[in-house]
Amino acid sequence: MEKVVRWYSGKLDVVYLYSNKNVTPASKQYKDIETLLKQANIELIPITNEEILDQVIMCPVIAEKFFNRHSLNKKWFDDQLKISLDSLGQRYSKFNVDTAIKTKLNYFVKNQSTIEKINFRKNEVVEEIQQRWQYQYLQGSLLTKICKEITSIEDINFYTISDCLQWSEKIKKIFEKDIADLNEQITAKKQKLNETTLENHDRNNLKNDIDQLTEIINIPSLLEFDEEADVLQKKVLIINGKAGTGKSQLFATTANLINSTGGSALLLLGHKFINNLSIQEQILSTIGLDISFDSFLQILECIGYENDCCVTIFIDAINESSYKEIWQTGLITIINKINKFDHIRLAVSVRSDYEPLVFDDSIKTKIKNKELLQMTHMGFQDDSFNAIKSFLDHYSIPFSPLCFLSYEMTNPLFLTLFCRVYEDGEFNIYGLFDKLIESVDKEVQKAINSMAQFLF
Repeated sequence: MEKVVRWYSGKLDVVYLYSNKNVTPASKQYKDIETLLKQANIELIPITNEEILDQVIMCPVIAEKFFNRHSLNKKWFDDQLKISLDSLGQRYSKFNVDTAIKTKLNYFVKNQSTIEKINFRKNEVVEEIQQRWQYQYLQGSLLTKICKEITSIEDINFYTISDCLQWSEKIKKIFEKDIADLNEQITAKKQKLNETTLENHDRNNLKNDIDQLTEIINIPSLLEFDEEADVLQKKVLIINGKAGTGKSQLFATTANLINSTGGSALLLLGHKFINNLSIQEQILSTIGLDISFDSFLQILECIGYENDCCVTIFIDAINESSYKEIWQTGLITIINKINKFDHIRLAVSVRSDYEPLVFDDSIKTKIKNKELLQMTHMGFQDDSFNAIKSFLDHYSIPFSPLCFLSYEMTNPLFLTLFCRVYEDGEFNIYGLFDKLIESVDKEVQKAINSMAQFLF
Protein backbone atom coordinates (compact mmCIF):
# COMPACT_ATOMS: atom_id res chain seq x y z
CA MET A 1 0.00 0.00 0.00
CA GLU A 2 3.01 2.28 0.32
CA LYS A 3 3.15 2.48 -3.49
CA VAL A 4 -0.56 3.34 -3.62
CA VAL A 5 0.02 6.26 -1.26
CA ARG A 6 3.20 7.30 -3.07
CA TRP A 7 1.73 7.38 -6.56
CA TYR A 8 -1.98 8.03 -6.01
CA SER A 9 -2.17 10.26 -2.92
CA GLY A 10 -4.53 13.12 -3.72
CA LYS A 11 -5.90 11.22 -6.74
CA LEU A 12 -7.77 8.39 -5.02
CA ASP A 13 -10.62 8.59 -2.52
CA VAL A 14 -11.24 4.88 -2.03
CA VAL A 15 -9.34 1.59 -2.31
CA TYR A 16 -11.55 -1.49 -2.69
CA LEU A 17 -9.85 -4.59 -1.33
CA TYR A 18 -11.21 -7.73 -3.01
CA SER A 19 -10.42 -11.02 -1.31
CA ASN A 20 -11.92 -14.48 -1.72
CA LYS A 21 -11.22 -15.07 1.95
CA ASN A 22 -12.57 -13.24 4.97
CA VAL A 23 -10.44 -10.34 6.20
CA THR A 24 -10.02 -9.64 9.92
CA PRO A 25 -10.31 -5.84 10.43
CA ALA A 26 -9.05 -6.20 14.01
CA SER A 27 -5.71 -7.66 12.94
CA LYS A 28 -2.60 -5.51 13.37
CA GLN A 29 -1.62 -5.79 9.68
CA TYR A 30 -5.07 -4.64 8.52
CA LYS A 31 -5.12 -1.73 10.98
CA ASP A 32 -1.65 -0.59 9.84
CA ILE A 33 -2.82 -0.54 6.19
CA GLU A 34 -6.02 1.26 7.14
CA THR A 35 -4.06 3.91 9.10
CA LEU A 36 -1.57 4.41 6.25
CA LEU A 37 -4.34 5.04 3.73
CA LYS A 38 -6.33 7.21 6.12
CA GLN A 39 -3.35 9.54 6.55
CA ALA A 40 -3.49 10.06 2.76
CA ASN A 41 -7.26 10.67 2.93
CA ILE A 42 -7.95 7.33 1.24
CA GLU A 43 -10.73 5.10 2.55
CA LEU A 44 -10.25 1.31 2.64
CA ILE A 45 -13.32 -0.80 1.84
CA PRO A 46 -12.95 -4.59 2.00
CA ILE A 47 -15.15 -6.73 -0.28
CA THR A 48 -14.76 -10.36 0.61
CA ASN A 49 -16.19 -13.83 0.21
CA GLU A 50 -19.99 -13.77 -0.37
CA GLU A 51 -19.95 -10.01 -0.93
CA ILE A 52 -18.03 -10.63 -4.17
CA LEU A 53 -20.75 -13.00 -5.39
CA ASP A 54 -23.43 -10.46 -4.50
CA GLN A 55 -21.77 -7.89 -6.75
CA VAL A 56 -21.06 -10.38 -9.52
CA ILE A 57 -24.72 -11.32 -9.78
CA MET A 58 -25.45 -7.67 -10.61
CA CYS A 59 -23.27 -8.01 -13.74
CA PRO A 60 -24.55 -10.91 -15.93
CA VAL A 61 -21.48 -11.08 -18.18
CA ILE A 62 -19.08 -11.57 -15.26
CA ALA A 63 -21.52 -13.89 -13.52
CA GLU A 64 -21.74 -16.10 -16.60
CA LYS A 65 -18.05 -16.08 -17.44
CA PHE A 66 -16.68 -16.87 -14.01
CA PHE A 67 -19.55 -18.32 -12.00
CA ASN A 68 -22.13 -19.59 -14.54
CA ARG A 69 -24.81 -17.76 -12.56
CA HIS A 70 -27.81 -17.82 -14.87
CA SER A 71 -30.38 -20.36 -16.08
CA LEU A 72 -29.82 -19.94 -19.83
CA ASN A 73 -28.31 -23.38 -20.32
CA LYS A 74 -28.90 -25.94 -23.08
CA LYS A 75 -32.08 -27.22 -21.45
CA TRP A 76 -33.47 -23.69 -21.27
CA PHE A 77 -32.90 -23.11 -24.99
CA ASP A 78 -34.33 -26.54 -25.85
CA ASP A 79 -37.42 -25.92 -23.71
CA GLN A 80 -38.03 -22.51 -25.27
CA LEU A 81 -37.69 -23.97 -28.76
CA LYS A 82 -40.14 -26.79 -28.02
CA ILE A 83 -42.73 -24.28 -26.84
CA SER A 84 -42.39 -22.33 -30.09
CA LEU A 85 -42.43 -25.42 -32.33
CA ASP A 86 -45.58 -26.69 -30.62
CA SER A 87 -47.19 -23.27 -31.05
CA LEU A 88 -46.45 -23.27 -34.79
CA GLY A 89 -48.69 -26.30 -35.26
CA GLN A 90 -48.98 -27.39 -38.89
CA ARG A 91 -46.64 -24.65 -40.03
CA TYR A 92 -43.76 -26.75 -38.75
CA SER A 93 -43.05 -30.26 -39.95
CA LYS A 94 -40.20 -32.60 -39.09
CA PHE A 95 -40.26 -33.56 -42.76
CA ASN A 96 -38.29 -30.85 -44.48
CA VAL A 97 -37.05 -30.08 -47.97
CA ASP A 98 -34.32 -27.45 -47.99
CA THR A 99 -34.65 -24.42 -50.25
CA ALA A 100 -31.97 -22.22 -51.80
CA ILE A 101 -32.39 -19.63 -49.07
CA LYS A 102 -31.57 -22.22 -46.37
CA THR A 103 -27.93 -22.31 -47.46
CA LYS A 104 -27.63 -18.53 -47.15
CA LEU A 105 -29.29 -18.59 -43.74
CA ASN A 106 -26.75 -21.18 -42.59
CA TYR A 107 -23.97 -18.80 -43.65
CA PHE A 108 -25.67 -16.05 -41.65
CA VAL A 109 -25.82 -18.04 -38.40
CA LYS A 110 -22.26 -19.32 -38.97
CA ASN A 111 -23.01 -22.83 -37.74
CA GLN A 112 -20.34 -25.51 -37.64
CA SER A 113 -21.64 -27.31 -40.73
CA THR A 114 -21.23 -24.11 -42.74
CA ILE A 115 -17.66 -23.64 -41.52
CA GLU A 116 -16.89 -27.23 -42.53
CA LYS A 117 -18.58 -26.68 -45.90
CA ILE A 118 -16.48 -23.58 -46.59
CA ASN A 119 -13.25 -25.38 -45.72
CA PHE A 120 -14.27 -28.34 -47.88
CA ARG A 121 -14.61 -26.01 -50.88
CA LYS A 122 -10.80 -26.11 -51.19
CA ASN A 123 -10.83 -29.89 -51.49
CA GLU A 124 -13.61 -29.74 -54.08
CA VAL A 125 -11.69 -27.27 -56.23
CA VAL A 126 -8.47 -29.30 -56.06
CA GLU A 127 -10.39 -32.47 -56.94
CA GLU A 128 -12.07 -30.73 -59.87
CA ILE A 129 -8.69 -29.51 -61.17
CA GLN A 130 -7.19 -32.97 -60.92
CA GLN A 131 -10.12 -34.63 -62.69
CA ARG A 132 -10.72 -31.93 -65.28
CA TRP A 133 -7.11 -31.49 -66.36
CA GLN A 134 -5.50 -34.83 -65.56
CA TYR A 135 -4.31 -35.08 -69.18
CA GLN A 136 -3.26 -31.43 -69.50
CA TYR A 137 0.48 -31.85 -70.08
CA LEU A 138 1.36 -28.34 -71.27
CA GLN A 139 0.07 -26.62 -68.11
CA GLY A 140 0.51 -29.59 -65.78
CA SER A 141 3.24 -27.97 -63.71
CA LEU A 142 1.20 -24.79 -63.20
CA LEU A 143 -1.90 -26.75 -62.22
CA THR A 144 0.10 -28.73 -59.67
CA LYS A 145 1.37 -25.48 -58.12
CA ILE A 146 -2.15 -24.04 -58.00
CA CYS A 147 -3.44 -27.17 -56.25
CA LYS A 148 -0.60 -26.95 -53.74
CA GLU A 149 -1.34 -23.31 -52.93
CA ILE A 150 -5.07 -23.96 -52.55
CA THR A 151 -4.40 -26.89 -50.23
CA SER A 152 -2.06 -24.73 -48.12
CA ILE A 153 -4.75 -22.11 -47.40
CA GLU A 154 -5.42 -22.18 -43.67
CA ASP A 155 -8.83 -23.47 -42.61
CA ILE A 156 -11.24 -20.84 -41.33
CA ASN A 157 -13.01 -21.03 -37.97
CA PHE A 158 -15.82 -19.04 -36.36
CA TYR A 159 -13.61 -15.99 -35.85
CA THR A 160 -11.83 -16.10 -39.22
CA ILE A 161 -14.78 -17.15 -41.38
CA SER A 162 -14.65 -13.90 -43.38
CA ASP A 163 -11.13 -14.79 -44.54
CA CYS A 164 -12.68 -17.09 -47.15
CA LEU A 165 -13.79 -13.96 -49.02
CA GLN A 166 -10.10 -13.35 -49.83
CA TRP A 167 -9.21 -16.85 -51.01
CA SER A 168 -9.83 -16.15 -54.68
CA GLU A 169 -7.83 -12.91 -54.70
CA LYS A 170 -5.01 -14.60 -52.80
CA ILE A 171 -4.60 -17.26 -55.50
CA LYS A 172 -4.86 -14.64 -58.26
CA LYS A 173 -2.12 -12.61 -56.61
CA ILE A 174 0.23 -15.59 -56.22
CA PHE A 175 -0.18 -16.58 -59.88
CA GLU A 176 -0.48 -13.08 -61.28
CA LYS A 177 2.45 -13.54 -63.70
CA ASP A 178 1.27 -16.98 -64.81
CA ILE A 179 -2.21 -15.64 -65.52
CA ALA A 180 -0.69 -12.82 -67.58
CA ASP A 181 1.29 -15.39 -69.59
CA LEU A 182 -1.86 -17.43 -70.21
CA ASN A 183 -3.69 -14.32 -71.41
CA GLU A 184 -0.86 -13.64 -73.86
CA GLN A 185 -1.17 -17.19 -75.17
CA ILE A 186 -4.90 -16.71 -75.63
CA THR A 187 -4.34 -13.46 -77.52
CA ALA A 188 -1.81 -15.14 -79.82
CA LYS A 189 -4.12 -18.07 -80.51
CA LYS A 190 -7.04 -15.74 -81.26
CA GLN A 191 -4.88 -13.90 -83.77
CA LYS A 192 -3.97 -17.25 -85.31
CA LEU A 193 -7.67 -18.00 -85.72
CA ASN A 194 -7.99 -15.02 -88.06
CA GLU A 195 -5.74 -16.67 -90.60
CA THR A 196 -7.84 -17.71 -93.58
CA THR A 197 -5.53 -20.57 -94.57
CA LEU A 198 -6.20 -22.61 -91.41
CA GLU A 199 -7.59 -26.09 -91.80
CA ASN A 200 -10.79 -26.86 -89.90
CA HIS A 201 -9.13 -29.32 -87.51
CA ASP A 202 -6.40 -26.75 -86.72
CA ARG A 203 -9.05 -24.11 -86.12
CA ASN A 204 -10.93 -26.46 -83.78
CA ASN A 205 -7.74 -27.28 -81.89
CA LEU A 206 -7.04 -23.58 -81.37
CA LYS A 207 -10.56 -23.00 -80.07
CA ASN A 208 -10.19 -25.90 -77.65
CA ASP A 209 -6.84 -24.54 -76.47
CA ILE A 210 -8.36 -21.10 -75.88
CA ASP A 211 -11.25 -22.61 -73.92
CA GLN A 212 -8.91 -24.66 -71.73
CA LEU A 213 -6.58 -21.74 -71.04
CA THR A 214 -9.56 -19.56 -70.15
CA GLU A 215 -10.81 -22.20 -67.72
CA ILE A 216 -7.40 -22.36 -66.05
CA ILE A 217 -7.39 -18.57 -65.67
CA ASN A 218 -10.82 -18.81 -64.05
CA ILE A 219 -9.78 -21.41 -61.46
CA PRO A 220 -9.47 -18.81 -58.65
CA SER A 221 -13.12 -17.86 -59.22
CA LEU A 222 -14.06 -21.35 -58.01
CA LEU A 223 -12.99 -20.14 -54.55
CA GLU A 224 -15.22 -17.07 -54.60
CA PHE A 225 -17.96 -16.52 -52.03
CA ASP A 226 -19.41 -13.34 -53.51
CA GLU A 227 -23.03 -14.41 -53.02
CA GLU A 228 -22.37 -15.24 -49.38
CA ALA A 229 -20.33 -12.12 -48.57
CA ASP A 230 -23.22 -10.07 -47.18
CA VAL A 231 -24.71 -12.83 -45.04
CA LEU A 232 -21.31 -13.63 -43.57
CA GLN A 233 -20.71 -10.06 -42.46
CA LYS A 234 -24.14 -8.81 -41.40
CA LYS A 235 -25.58 -9.26 -37.92
CA VAL A 236 -29.24 -8.68 -38.79
CA LEU A 237 -31.24 -10.40 -41.52
CA ILE A 238 -34.79 -9.77 -42.72
CA ILE A 239 -36.56 -12.45 -44.76
CA ASN A 240 -39.74 -11.54 -46.59
CA GLY A 241 -41.97 -13.52 -48.91
CA LYS A 242 -45.53 -14.36 -49.83
CA ALA A 243 -47.80 -16.38 -47.56
CA GLY A 244 -46.99 -20.08 -47.43
CA THR A 245 -43.50 -19.91 -48.91
CA GLY A 246 -42.03 -21.60 -45.84
CA LYS A 247 -40.58 -18.78 -43.75
CA SER A 248 -41.75 -20.34 -40.48
CA GLN A 249 -40.48 -23.77 -41.51
CA LEU A 250 -37.15 -22.21 -42.46
CA PHE A 251 -36.67 -20.54 -39.08
CA ALA A 252 -37.96 -23.54 -37.14
CA THR A 253 -35.72 -26.09 -38.86
CA THR A 254 -32.67 -23.82 -38.65
CA ALA A 255 -33.18 -23.11 -34.94
CA ASN A 256 -33.75 -26.81 -34.32
CA LEU A 257 -30.56 -27.72 -36.18
CA ILE A 258 -28.53 -25.17 -34.20
CA ASN A 259 -29.79 -26.40 -30.82
CA SER A 260 -29.53 -30.10 -31.71
CA THR A 261 -25.87 -29.69 -32.69
CA GLY A 262 -24.79 -28.00 -29.47
CA GLY A 263 -25.49 -24.37 -30.40
CA SER A 264 -27.95 -21.87 -28.95
CA ALA A 265 -30.90 -20.36 -30.81
CA LEU A 266 -34.13 -18.75 -29.71
CA LEU A 267 -37.30 -18.87 -31.83
CA LEU A 268 -39.89 -16.19 -31.04
CA LEU A 269 -43.27 -16.05 -32.79
CA GLY A 270 -44.97 -12.88 -33.97
CA HIS A 271 -48.41 -13.88 -32.72
CA LYS A 272 -47.02 -14.01 -29.18
CA PHE A 273 -46.60 -10.22 -29.21
CA ILE A 274 -50.13 -9.49 -28.00
CA ASN A 275 -50.05 -5.94 -26.62
CA ASN A 276 -48.52 -2.53 -27.26
CA LEU A 277 -45.71 -2.84 -24.72
CA SER A 278 -42.22 -2.50 -26.13
CA ILE A 279 -40.75 -5.39 -28.11
CA GLN A 280 -38.02 -5.76 -25.51
CA GLU A 281 -40.50 -6.09 -22.65
CA GLN A 282 -42.61 -8.63 -24.53
CA ILE A 283 -39.59 -10.75 -25.47
CA LEU A 284 -38.51 -10.97 -21.82
CA SER A 285 -42.08 -11.72 -20.74
CA THR A 286 -42.45 -14.47 -23.35
CA ILE A 287 -39.26 -16.26 -22.30
CA GLY A 288 -39.88 -15.68 -18.59
CA LEU A 289 -36.83 -13.61 -17.65
CA ASP A 290 -36.95 -10.91 -14.98
CA ILE A 291 -33.89 -8.97 -16.10
CA SER A 292 -33.23 -6.00 -18.35
CA PHE A 293 -33.03 -6.54 -22.10
CA ASP A 294 -29.45 -5.28 -22.12
CA SER A 295 -28.51 -7.86 -19.48
CA PHE A 296 -30.23 -10.54 -21.56
CA LEU A 297 -28.14 -9.61 -24.60
CA GLN A 298 -24.98 -9.55 -22.50
CA ILE A 299 -25.69 -13.10 -21.35
CA LEU A 300 -26.26 -14.26 -24.94
CA GLU A 301 -23.02 -12.57 -25.99
CA CYS A 302 -21.12 -14.35 -23.25
CA ILE A 303 -22.66 -17.71 -24.19
CA GLY A 304 -21.54 -17.17 -27.77
CA TYR A 305 -18.07 -16.10 -26.66
CA GLU A 306 -17.62 -19.12 -24.40
CA ASN A 307 -18.73 -21.55 -27.13
CA ASP A 308 -17.14 -19.85 -30.17
CA CYS A 309 -20.46 -19.50 -31.96
CA CYS A 310 -23.31 -17.14 -32.74
CA VAL A 311 -26.43 -17.11 -30.60
CA THR A 312 -29.26 -16.42 -33.03
CA ILE A 313 -32.60 -14.84 -32.17
CA PHE A 314 -35.26 -15.76 -34.74
CA ILE A 315 -38.45 -13.68 -34.72
CA ASP A 316 -40.95 -15.26 -37.09
CA ALA A 317 -43.91 -13.54 -38.75
CA ILE A 318 -43.83 -10.15 -37.06
CA ASN A 319 -46.84 -9.27 -39.22
CA GLU A 320 -48.94 -11.54 -36.97
CA SER A 321 -48.47 -9.29 -33.93
CA SER A 322 -51.65 -7.82 -32.49
CA TYR A 323 -50.14 -4.33 -32.50
CA LYS A 324 -48.03 -4.08 -35.63
CA GLU A 325 -46.93 -0.53 -34.87
CA ILE A 326 -44.64 -1.77 -32.09
CA TRP A 327 -42.21 -2.89 -34.79
CA GLN A 328 -42.19 0.55 -36.41
CA THR A 329 -41.01 2.10 -33.17
CA GLY A 330 -39.04 -0.75 -31.61
CA LEU A 331 -37.33 -2.85 -34.27
CA ILE A 332 -34.63 -0.31 -35.10
CA THR A 333 -33.78 -0.03 -31.38
CA ILE A 334 -33.19 -3.77 -31.09
CA ILE A 335 -31.19 -3.80 -34.34
CA ASN A 336 -28.92 -1.04 -33.04
CA LYS A 337 -28.36 -2.93 -29.79
CA ILE A 338 -27.55 -6.24 -31.49
CA ASN A 339 -25.12 -4.58 -33.91
CA LYS A 340 -22.93 -3.77 -30.90
CA PHE A 341 -22.31 -7.46 -30.17
CA ASP A 342 -20.05 -9.92 -31.98
CA HIS A 343 -21.75 -13.19 -31.05
CA ILE A 344 -25.44 -12.38 -31.50
CA ARG A 345 -27.47 -12.56 -34.70
CA LEU A 346 -31.06 -11.47 -35.32
CA ALA A 347 -33.22 -12.91 -38.10
CA VAL A 348 -36.73 -11.53 -38.67
CA SER A 349 -39.38 -12.78 -41.08
CA VAL A 350 -42.37 -10.88 -42.44
CA ARG A 351 -44.99 -11.33 -45.13
CA SER A 352 -44.14 -8.99 -47.98
CA ASP A 353 -47.64 -7.45 -48.04
CA TYR A 354 -47.24 -6.25 -44.46
CA GLU A 355 -43.88 -4.53 -44.72
CA PRO A 356 -45.40 -1.02 -44.93
CA LEU A 357 -47.22 -1.71 -41.65
CA VAL A 358 -44.24 -2.95 -39.63
CA PHE A 359 -41.25 -1.09 -41.07
CA ASP A 360 -40.69 2.60 -40.46
CA ASP A 361 -38.80 4.86 -42.86
CA SER A 362 -35.45 4.23 -41.18
CA ILE A 363 -35.73 0.47 -41.72
CA LYS A 364 -36.88 0.92 -45.33
CA THR A 365 -33.97 3.28 -46.01
CA LYS A 366 -31.43 0.89 -44.49
CA ILE A 367 -32.79 -1.95 -46.62
CA LYS A 368 -32.67 0.22 -49.74
CA ASN A 369 -29.09 1.29 -49.00
CA LYS A 370 -28.14 -2.34 -48.23
CA GLU A 371 -27.18 -1.43 -44.67
CA LEU A 372 -29.77 -4.00 -43.64
CA LEU A 373 -29.71 -7.36 -45.38
CA GLN A 374 -33.02 -8.55 -46.81
CA MET A 375 -33.69 -11.77 -48.71
CA THR A 376 -36.89 -13.04 -50.30
CA HIS A 377 -38.11 -16.59 -49.70
CA MET A 378 -39.38 -17.90 -53.04
CA GLY A 379 -40.61 -21.25 -51.78
CA PHE A 380 -39.72 -24.09 -54.15
CA GLN A 381 -39.53 -21.98 -57.30
CA ASP A 382 -35.77 -22.48 -57.65
CA ASP A 383 -36.00 -26.28 -57.61
CA SER A 384 -39.66 -27.19 -57.88
CA PHE A 385 -39.21 -30.58 -59.56
CA ASN A 386 -37.04 -32.13 -56.85
CA ALA A 387 -39.06 -30.51 -54.05
CA ILE A 388 -42.40 -31.74 -55.38
CA LYS A 389 -41.00 -35.21 -56.00
CA SER A 390 -39.66 -35.36 -52.43
CA PHE A 391 -43.10 -34.47 -51.07
CA LEU A 392 -44.89 -37.02 -53.26
CA ASP A 393 -42.44 -39.72 -52.23
CA HIS A 394 -42.76 -38.84 -48.54
CA TYR A 395 -46.57 -39.05 -48.65
CA SER A 396 -46.49 -42.12 -50.96
CA ILE A 397 -48.34 -40.29 -53.72
CA PRO A 398 -47.76 -41.67 -57.25
CA PHE A 399 -46.00 -39.51 -59.82
CA SER A 400 -48.14 -37.39 -62.14
CA PRO A 401 -46.95 -34.71 -64.61
CA LEU A 402 -49.94 -32.58 -63.59
CA CYS A 403 -48.35 -31.99 -60.20
CA PHE A 404 -45.31 -30.39 -61.80
CA LEU A 405 -47.31 -28.15 -64.12
CA SER A 406 -49.22 -26.29 -61.41
CA TYR A 407 -47.64 -23.08 -60.10
CA GLU A 408 -49.41 -23.54 -56.76
CA MET A 409 -47.28 -26.61 -56.11
CA THR A 410 -44.17 -24.42 -55.75
CA ASN A 411 -45.74 -23.02 -52.57
CA PRO A 412 -44.60 -25.24 -49.67
CA LEU A 413 -47.74 -24.65 -47.60
CA PHE A 414 -50.06 -25.48 -50.49
CA LEU A 415 -47.97 -28.52 -51.41
CA THR A 416 -48.12 -29.76 -47.81
CA LEU A 417 -51.90 -29.33 -47.63
CA PHE A 418 -52.30 -30.97 -51.03
CA CYS A 419 -50.40 -34.05 -49.90
CA ARG A 420 -52.37 -34.28 -46.65
CA VAL A 421 -55.82 -34.25 -48.29
CA TYR A 422 -54.88 -36.16 -51.45
CA GLU A 423 -57.06 -39.13 -52.33
CA ASP A 424 -55.99 -41.98 -54.61
CA GLY A 425 -56.06 -41.06 -58.25
CA GLU A 426 -57.22 -37.46 -57.82
CA PHE A 427 -54.83 -34.99 -59.42
CA ASN A 428 -57.31 -32.25 -60.25
CA ILE A 429 -55.60 -29.36 -58.46
CA TYR A 430 -58.63 -27.12 -58.45
CA GLY A 431 -60.88 -29.98 -57.41
CA LEU A 432 -58.81 -30.28 -54.25
CA PHE A 433 -59.50 -26.73 -53.10
CA ASP A 434 -62.80 -27.83 -51.56
CA LYS A 435 -60.99 -30.50 -49.58
CA LEU A 436 -58.39 -27.97 -48.43
CA ILE A 437 -61.10 -25.58 -47.30
CA GLU A 438 -62.94 -28.41 -45.58
CA SER A 439 -59.75 -29.49 -43.80
CA VAL A 440 -58.97 -25.96 -42.62
CA ASP A 441 -62.59 -25.42 -41.58
CA LYS A 442 -62.42 -28.48 -39.34
CA GLU A 443 -59.32 -27.10 -37.64
CA VAL A 444 -61.02 -23.73 -37.12
CA GLN A 445 -64.15 -25.33 -35.69
CA LYS A 446 -62.02 -27.44 -33.38
CA ALA A 447 -60.22 -24.33 -32.11
CA ILE A 448 -63.51 -22.45 -31.62
CA ASN A 449 -65.01 -25.32 -29.63
CA SER A 450 -61.92 -25.47 -27.44
CA MET A 451 -62.16 -21.73 -26.73
CA ALA A 452 -65.88 -21.99 -26.03
CA GLN A 453 -65.23 -24.34 -23.12
CA PHE A 454 -63.35 -21.56 -21.34
CA LEU A 455 -65.69 -18.73 -22.30
CA PHE A 456 -69.05 -20.26 -21.41
